[in-house]
Amino acid sequence: MKAITCVLLCAAIATCEGWRGRRQQQKVEEEEKADPYEVLGLAADPDTSDSEIKKTYKKLSRSLHPDVNRGQSDADKQRYKDVQDAYAILSDRKKRKVFDMMGHEGLKQLAAAENNGQRGNRGPFGMMFGGGDGGPEKGPDIVLTLRTTLDDVYNGAEHVVPLTKQKLKNFEVVRKCMKCKAQPATLQKVQIGPGMFMQQEVPPNCNSKCSASGSVHKKTVNMEVEIEAGVPEHHELVYELDADEYPDRLPGDVKFQVETAPHKVFRRKGNDLEMTLKVTLLEALVGFGKIVKHMDGHDIEIEREEPTPHGTIIRLEGEGMPKHHVPSERGVLVITVEVVFPSKVTKEQAEAFEKLLGED
Repeated sequence: MKAITCVLLCAAIATCEGWRGRRQQQKVEEEEKADPYEVLGLAADPDTSDSEIKKTYKKLSRSLHPDVNRGQSDADKQRYKDVQDAYAILSDRKKRKVFDMMGHEGLKQLAAAENNGQRGNRGPFGMMFGGGDGGPEKGPDIVLTLRTTLDDVYNGAEHVVPLTKQKLKNFEVVRKCMKCKAQPATLQKVQIGPGMFMQQEVPPNCNSKCSASGSVHKKTVNMEVEIEAGVPEHHELVYELDADEYPDRLPGDVKFQVETAPHKVFRRKGNDLEMTLKVTLLEALVGFGKIVKHMDGHDIEIEREEPTPHGTIIRLEGEGMPKHHVPSERGVLVITVEVVFPSKVTKEQAEAFEKLLGED
């Protein structure tokens, strides 16, 4: 019996030691993971623009690429890999926000929640990603209308939109709050009637560590909003986790609903464009050749060699809107001809018309 007890005790000790060893190894790996901002040579500033990150990444990636540097050392290869890994974090708005708030541990929790659908994770940041009640803890979304031009929707463009929102003064308060909330509940005896008591789970009191009071301030940031060519009217552009920041939850999303201002020449109908072409009575009778400047600067040539009745429809394939996500494909330009009659006709002109067009 003593021998069995000794074996079990040794196994338990070995298990504990193995667990401690894994935890220590995990901590070492966490510390060894490079800061993506440092890898790219950027200041660790959450407000660093996407364009600056992209520009810096391209420059570094080009200089370190194996095709440019033949016979790279192992250190050079690792440096190139680190740059790719860093950009994979900072170019993804959600991953970047999670890293800013919670570091590499937050990214690990995010990956677990997204890839495995984990529930019940009580790690320091697990509750933020659905470890508590089955859904991520997020603040409210900010929904805005982005009014733009048809030219921008046709060609694609980038807008810089100033947005005033609630920002955390630093992200340390998030880490302290989440560590507090991740503590297990304690059992307390609660009286439910005369001489009657029950055990009740009481969550940790984290009000002081998770309070927004003193830890947030209002700040105006410039958001770079990309309008893709052919984006549909009222399409929603979602920028994940870019809304107001809180110590105890993930930020909500910023959503821009695209609204296009009227154009002086073209009208949009889905993937097609419409326009009205005015011609004189003479042009309607004898034909015409006209050039219309399109929104990307190329010329549209419109020719008719025969009489053109008022209201004639001309369809030009491939001159409509670029299709969203397939900009090489374009819709139809539908042209409605409007014959503009002269405001008045002299007696001599009337007689000439009558002689020319009158019935035999």
